[in-house]
Amino acid sequence: MLGLMQLAKKIPFEDEKTLNILRGAYLLSNIIILGLYAYVGMVINKKNGRFCSREDAWARVVGLDRYLWGSVTFAVSLLSS
Repeated sequence: MLGLMQLAKKIPFEDEKTLNILRGAYLLSNIIILGLYAYVGMVINKKNGRFCSREDAWARVVGLDRYLWGSVTFAVSLLSS
């Protein structure tokens, strides 16, 4: 912990480029953690015999019910086209 505090003193947080890189790294780490959480949950459910679709697993991770998740994926498909 002390080493990280010393490292944080040397990072120029006033620089906009450095700050954006750190924000991107934080966002990427959260996306990776969310993906691992969903993957491990799907593996556990598959081994327990309660397999569900990938969309249902992501809906449970995000906390949405199945119908609302369908609306979200439809809206995203419209935005991406």
